[in-house]
Amino acid sequence: REKDIIENISLNSIKLSKKFSKIFQNIDYVILFGDRIDLIPIMLNCVIYNKKIIHFGGGEETKGSIDNKIRKIISSVSNFHFVSANKYKNNLIKFGISKKNIFVVGTLSVEKKMKFNQKSLFLKNIKNKNLVSLTYHPTILKNSITEINQIKIILNALEKFKEKIFVIINSPGYEKNSEKIIKFLEKWTIGKKNYRFCRSLGISNYTNLIKKSKFIIGNSSSGVIMAPFFNIPSINIGNRQEGRLLHNTVINCELNESKIIFEIKKILENKKKIKKVKFLLGDGNAAKKSMKILNRILSKQ
Repeated sequence: REKDIIENISLNSIKLSKKFSKIFQNIDYVILFGDRIDLIPIMLNCVIYNKKIIHFGGGEETKGSIDNKIRKIISSVSNFHFVSANKYKNNLIKFGISKKNIFVVGTLSVEKKMKFNQKSLFLKNIKNKNLVSLTYHPTILKNSITEINQIKIILNALEKFKEKIFVIINSPGYEKNSEKIIKFLEKWTIGKKNYRFCRSLGISNYTNLIKKSKFIIGNSSSGVIMAPFFNIPSINIGNRQEGRLLHNTVINCELNESKIIFEIKKILENKKKIKKVKFLLGDGNAAKKSMKILNRILSKQ
């Protein structure tokens, strides 16, 4: 039940907060990545025990997601901020954060070494099909379409091309109503030869999936961050990622079956190679740049 899932998220946050409190006495700095709800108990302990927070991923906007609120809460209590673009730096400055504590390093979601070819055993049996990656997180829409009916609209559109595509469906993140979608997808994919549902691929397999896909579809951040890095087109459905920097490879689309079909058809029928776009979120060296700055910060303390 939906009520049970919400209660579980709340109870897990309380349990985690208690567990983390036991280790915080011997910690000086805490690094937080991103904007997921799992970070809240860690952040609370940082505030209670007066520990300094180094946050990666602040200043971004995802107006159609609860992550947006969590990200801003974390930004408000963080001491140092590592962001992926100047636009996000400016957002933090407008939020009242001193620019001297904000460092533009690029996104940690991608690294140059990701572009190297790697073997993908989980993709080895897929032949003569256009590979597609689908990730759709639960979203509350104004027109009251349930999460299951939302994903059905996308699946119905993909079914029109089932002879041409093989779809890897990825599990949504841990949030309200995600378990509903997972259970539905597990049942829906049974017996369907052109679909595979994966609860967790791991970063290596997921990166290879993005690299080898004909296109990405859904409302995940990977469609607007990872896909452009590899010059892969993505169909971004709905407003979950509204506010993020968007590349030319990203196609914004309403949650409408006929419009989704139209966009898929354009991608599949386009025989021209997609022009290489300038990546807006760094040069793939964010980790190296971040380490240099972190060493400088820590050496002054």
